[in-house]
Amino acid sequence: MASSATDIAFSAEAGAQRALQKLRAQLFEKSIDASRVRFAFADADISGDGALDLEELDEALRYVGLFLGMHELRALQRALDTDDSGRVNLHEFMSGLFGSESERRDKHIAKVWAAVSGGASAIGPREFLAAFDPARHIDVVAGRKSADDVAGALAEELAVCARDDDRLDEAVVTRCLRQWGVGLPSDDLFSKQLEDCFGVAEAELSRDDATKLDTNMRLLRAKALEKKASGQALGFWVAGVCRHFDGAECGGLTIMEFRRVLERLGLPLPVEQLHMMFGAFGGSEMPGAPDREPRVAWKPFADALTEGQDY
Repeated sequence: MASSATDIAFSAEAGAQRALQKLRAQLFEKSIDASRVRFAFADADISGDGALDLEELDEALRYVGLFLGMHELRALQRALDTDDSGRVNLHEFMSGLFGSESERRDKHIAKVWAAVSGGASAIGPREFLAAFDPARHIDVVAGRKSADDVAGALAEELAVCARDDDRLDEAVVTRCLRQWGVGLPSDDLFSKQLEDCFGVAEAELSRDDATKLDTNMRLLRAKALEKKASGQALGFWVAGVCRHFDGAECGGLTIMEFRRVLERLGLPLPVEQLHMMFGAFGGSEMPGAPDREPRVAWKPFADALTEGQDY
């Protein structure tokens, strides 16, 4: 049976989304700033009309270390060529690439804006940057970039989004932080980065979640006491279980490793409660880990579970 026009359009859109996800993953893994992509695009624009054909787009991506197959490039071109010119302009490409905003991300950005602006309708760039702590940025903590590099990149992004205006409103800051966080592949990691760098939590643990966390910790402790060997110190056994599942030997557990620890201790949890507990213990990237996957430092978790028993 021949494919309908709708099926073909849907397939092209799905292909473009997969290509964009691949690019975002590469941006994250290689710590590539949005400004580098923008400058590479301008350099590859031989005609100077602000648009690239397929070959020029491929060249611009490769210049900054981003790679796609030809079928992925064609899918991108079809999806991002909104004016049917056969070319992708900078606005179309950046809108597509940085179109990863979600309702959850925008809500957290709104909380950051409210905290930084203090209720004002607009603030100066210096006021905004003064609230930003680059030393807690993922790339700085991991030793990939300096704090000055990270602060400079955010300042450049602000200037582009503000179009040289000397005042920033919520719309400009939202646009800027969306682009700033495009390389972060998950909403969890994005919100953790906002909290670390701006000191504004996504949300306080709800009363219901706090109750569930307390209940789960009490149940987990009771289960662990039942499962440990007779005469064995609880703290020693819990630490041993955590070390066993710490595959990277970095003092942290990925969410899957954390799930296995809970199962070994005797309390498998539904996915929603697993994520809640993982977040409650501060799942984030850890220095010394072989990758940038969020992890929970298991020692504070073990301390909380065993009430500080030595191990």
